[in-house]
Amino acid sequence: METQETRRALRTDILRLLALTGCAVALFFVTRAIFARQRSLEIREAARWYEVGESQLREGEIASATRSLRKAIRDDPNNRKYAIRLADALADAGHNTEAIEALSRLRESDPEDASLNLHLARLAAKDNDVSDAIHYYENALYGRWTGGQVDARQRDTRIELIQFLLSQHEHQRALSELLILDGELPQSADAQNQAAELFLEANDLPRAFKHFEQAAHLDPQDVDALTGAGEASFRLGDYRTARHFLEAAVKRGEPDPKTVRDLSVAKTILRSDPFAPHISPAERERRTLSIFDLSLRRLQACAEQHDVDAQLQALRAQAVAIQPKLSPNAVLQNPEMTTTALELVSEMERATNATCGGAQPADDAMLLIARLHGGAE
Repeated sequence: METQETRRALRTDILRLLALTGCAVALFFVTRAIFARQRSLEIREAARWYEVGESQLREGEIASATRSLRKAIRDDPNNRKYAIRLADALADAGHNTEAIEALSRLRESDPEDASLNLHLARLAAKDNDVSDAIHYYENALYGRWTGGQVDARQRDTRIELIQFLLSQHEHQRALSELLILDGELPQSADAQNQAAELFLEANDLPRAFKHFEQAAHLDPQDVDALTGAGEASFRLGDYRTARHFLEAAVKRGEPDPKTVRDLSVAKTILRSDPFAPHISPAERERRTLSIFDLSLRRLQACAEQHDVDAQLQALRAQAVAIQPKLSPNAVLQNPEMTTTALELVSEMERATNATCGGAQPADDAMLLIARLHGGAE
C-alpha cells in the first residue's frame, strides 16, 4: 500500500517538474522572441539613422550627420561600419582626436582589421603624426582585408603611404615602398603612369622613365606618358630621347607651355652642343664661339641696365678679356678652350638670370650645355 502511494507521489512530482520545465522552456522562447523582435527593431532603427546620417553628409550637414550616426551606434553598438562612418564625420568636422579615440577603441578588439588601420593612418596623416601614420599604414598593408579586390586595395594603400612619405620628404622610405610597388603593378598605362609620377617625385629618374616608356608602349596615344618620358629623359640629360618623346607628345595633344619649352631647349642643345658626337673640329669651334657670343651679348645688355652690379661688371670684364683667346684658330689649336668658354658661359647665364631674368629657351640650352660638360652648377 505504501509503495503504491509512494509511486503515485513520485509520478505527481515528475509531472509537476515536467510542467514547470515546459513553462520555463516556453517562457525562454517567448522571452527570446521578444528580445529578438526588440533587437530587430533596434537594428532597423539604427539602419534608418545611418541612412539619415549618410544623406546629411551628402548635403554637407556634418554636425547633423554626426548626431544621426551617434544614434545609429547607440542602437547597434557593434556595427563597425557605423563606427567608421562616425569617425569620418568627426574628422570632417575637425574633431580628429575624438575620431582617433573612437577607432582606437574599436581596434582593440581586432588590431588586424586593415580597414580600421587605414582609417587611423589617414587621421594620423591629417594630424601630421608621421610615426603613427606610418605605423597604421603598415598595419593596414599586412592586416586582414575583407571583401573583394584585395590586391588592388593593398596596392592603393601602398600608393597612399608612398604619397604621404613623399609629402613628408621621407624619400628613402618612399623609394623602398616604390620598389615593392614596382613588382605589383598591373600592365596598364594608368598604373604605369602613376608609378612613374611617384618615381619622378622621388627623384628616381631612370625608373620614372622606364615606367613612362612602358605606359607609352601600352598606349602610344597617351600624352601623359609621352610627356612624362620626355621630362624624365630631359632631366637625365638624354636630350635626343627627350626630343623624341616631347615631339610625339606635342603632335598628339594640347601641349602645356613647359613641354613646348623643354622641346625647344632639347632641340637647341642637340644642334648647339660643342661636344656632340660625330661633329667635325670646325663645327665644334663654330658652336663654341656661337654659344659664348650669345651669352656675352645677353650679359652685356643686363650689365648696362645694372651698372652698379659688381658681379655683372666683373664677369663682363672677364669675358671681354678672354674673347680674343677664343678666335677660330685658337680654339682649333687648343680644344681645352671650349671647356674654359663653357665654364664662363655657365657663370654668365646664372648671373644674368638672377639679375635680369627673362631667360629664353636658347639661354636655358646654353646653361645646360655648360653644366653637361663641367660648367659650374
